[in-house]
This record gives sequence, structure tokens and C-alpha cells, in this order.
Amino acid sequence: MVSVNWLIWGGTCACFVWGMVRFFVAPRSVQAGTALTAVAGAVAVVVQGVALAVPPVQGAQPAVGLSLVLVACALFWWAIVTARHTRFMAIFGDGVPTAIVQHGPYRWVRHPFYVAYSLFWCGGWAMSGAPMAGAAACAMVGLYVVAARGEERVIASSPLRDTYAAYRAQIRLKGLWRWRATGR
Repeated sequence: MVSVNWLIWGGTCACFVWGMVRFFVAPRSVQAGTALTAVAGAVAVVVQGVALAVPPVQGAQPAVGLSLVLVACALFWWAIVTARHTRFMAIFGDGVPTAIVQHGPYRWVRHPFYVAYSLFWCGGWAMSGAPMAGAAACAMVGLYVVAARGEERVIASSPLRDTYAAYRAQIRLKGLWRWRATGR
């Protein structure tokens, strides 16, 4: 029997696939990073999906994982609604952004889509407790970090560099990072 956790995890995964197909702009030509992310993502889905299909771990760990997946889904849709009028390139895309979104979840974090995906993979790992699910989560989060850094390098050499630099400095002063730095 399929668990509720598996259904919620799978539904969130389906939302992300929808985003790849219907929201993000595909690169003009196949990029190595985009292809690698697609293959790694497919493998990670199989690994975590299988891990979630076996009897779950006991205790609070599955509830923590489910919470991470639900937050990931909410953050994803918040970012979609916020950026719906902006055409974002797919991961490792070959374009230059035309605007910097600074409202909605972007007020708190520079890359809410990558944060949502990372929370999702970590949530799947927590729900299953499987070491292979953890390896899949680490691999995917690593790809998102590399992608985000690459996108920031592209923006830094674009006409939006000054706007982005000011935005980046502003984000550093908000949220948990501000609290950790100032104790407020």
C-alpha cells in the first residue's frame, strides 16, 4: 500500500516536473549541466521513490521529512506566483536574465526554487532514512549550489550587475542570517 508520505512526496515531485516543462525556458541548445541535472534528478527520483516505498523509519523523522516536503512545495508555488511574469531559464541555461525579482520569497532568499528543491530532496531523505536517499539528496543539492553560483557569475557580468549586487547585499541583512549576525 502506498503511504500518504509517498503520495505527498510524489505530488510535489510532479509539481517540479510541471515547472520544468511549463514554467522555465529551455536552453537554445542542450547544455551539459542541464542534461546532467535531468539525469541525476531522474535517478534521485527513482532512488528516493523506492526508499519511500519500503516500511518507513519510526519516530519523528518521517514527520520532519514530510514537513520539509510541504514547505518545499509551498515555497515552489510562492516563487512561481511571484515570478510568473518573468521568464527564467532552466537550470544551467544559456541565457542572461532580463530582470531581478525582489519580492515574494526573493525578499528572503536569492534562489527560492533551488531552496525548495533542496528542501524536497532532504525531506525525502528524512522520511525514508535510507542512506541512498541521502546520497541522492546531497548530489542534487550540490548541483543546485553549482548552478546558483554559475547564475550569479552570469548576472555579475550582465547589465543587471549593479542591481543584483545591491539586491544581494540587501538579502544578507534579512532573515536568519541577520538574526545570527546581530542576535536580533
